[in-house]
Amino acid sequence: IHEMYQDLAQHQDWERRLAAMQRDKEMMLNRCSTLAEQQKLQKEILALEGRLTRCRASLAKIEKDISLRERKG
Repeated sequence: IHEMYQDLAQHQDWERRLAAMQRDKEMMLNRCSTLAEQQKLQKEILALEGRLTRCRASLAKIEKDISLRERKG
């Protein structure tokens, strides 16, 4: 179970970093001036959204697995 908690902490760190990257890209998008820049940033934001969604799904699974393991004892 110790390994599961380490995995959980790692995923929480990834989630935090991905969310920060997404916020940064969105702020950059609001400040960019050319269409090419906007399209590039929108593509990057979409990719980050996908990664963040997968990360959150993994987090939920890890939390569920920990909960089940702790209930079993």
